[in-house]
Amino acid sequence: MTAKIELYTSPMCSGCRAVKRALDAENVPYEEIDVTTLSLADRGPVLTDLRMSYPGSASSGVLEAPIARNPATGGAVPASVLCSGDPVNLILEILD
Repeated sequence: MTAKIELYTSPMCSGCRAVKRALDAENVPYEEIDVTTLSLADRGPVLTDLRMSYPGSASSGVLEAPIARNPATGGAVPASVLCSGDPVNLILEILD
């Protein structure tokens, strides 16, 4: 598998750690992006782009980590979906 997922995380997020463990166990490549380390200039466009990738993800306008995104297609899987099922299979679906 050559495609790489962007995995948006935050340090205190237990769901983020669980998703990373599942991806590591299946050798699914990903790039972890800690949203708390993004500059304000970078954070706005990233969050806007993620909201556009998965418009139903946050009715309040707030996104919750983890979020997996395929940068090649723009497909994304939000936390509410990732943490309620099999994260590896859900992420592999957006790689297709």
